[in-house]
Amino acid sequence: VGNGYYGGCGDGRKDECVVRVVVVVEEEEEEVIEKPKRRKPKKKKNKDPNRPKRNMSAFFLYSNANRQRVKEENPEAKFG
Repeated sequence: VGNGYYGGCGDGRKDECVVRVVVVVEEEEEEVIEKPKRRKPKKKKNKDPNRPKRNMSAFFLYSNANRQRVKEENPEAKFG
């Protein structure tokens, strides 16, 4: 996409491009710097509520397997 005309604009960098224009007025060259072009914000993808959930980590598998035993050993505990 960066064809050199805009100085490599659109090459994946997040900084905005600046277009430089040379204007000839009464035998004098004057460099005019235009404002950077703003990129259109991307639309957010709607999240699918029916998508599968992630697998449980080893810690959660262990916790679920030992939850009842820990509750019985510590009935006064406020967790689990």
